[in-house]
Amino acid sequence: MRWPVDYRKLAVELVEYACGGADGRTEKDPVYRAVTEGRDDGRPHGYSSCGDLAHWMLYRLGVRLPFVNRKEHQGFTYGLNVSRLAFDGLSIHPSPSRPVKRYEPGDIGVIWSNSGGTDAHVFVILDDQQPEALFVGEYGQPGGALHTRRVRYESGGLYIAQRRLHSVLLLNEVINAADVGGMLEPPETASQYATRLELPTLPAPPPEAA
Repeated sequence: MRWPVDYRKLAVELVEYACGGADGRTEKDPVYRAVTEGRDDGRPHGYSSCGDLAHWMLYRLGVRLPFVNRKEHQGFTYGLNVSRLAFDGLSIHPSPSRPVKRYEPGDIGVIWSNSGGTDAHVFVILDDQQPEALFVGEYGQPGGALHTRRVRYESGGLYIAQRRLHSVLLLNEVINAADVGGMLEPPETASQYATRLELPTLPAPPPEAA
């Protein structure tokens, strides 16, 4: 069943926590290591930690669809961390016939700079600031961080530097598919996750000036 929760708001909360807020997280940070399930150890084994953030977020939101690549779910498969997000049947592929649209918090973007997808990267959109930028949460060397990524348009596509937006997983469609398929469980907040795993929490924001 679909739970009475604002999934987009919760997605932002989770990603900001996983990325360490404004301070970011190093690869040795206990939260980063928990989100990556200890895989980002520097050894070459066909692994892209950038995909872990998106898979982790979806799992925390209660999504139990088969493409979610987590050891805590149905096991982790090396070499598929990005492709399961890029080629899942729910992904949309922007093209000249499908113009660039505005995205919502929690939508998952995949970009790459060659047709083979060997230079791919995954991020979670937190705020669509087109035509200037996308504000995103992302993982990868050297850890996790929140970034404002400047965008440009070319031949009907959206680019971040030299990488074209290849595909996007829309959060609402993922939640709906999990719900319809009976594969949506109660979500877990960042605070609940941190408490359960005895992890650091984000410091409270400073009080607003009067």
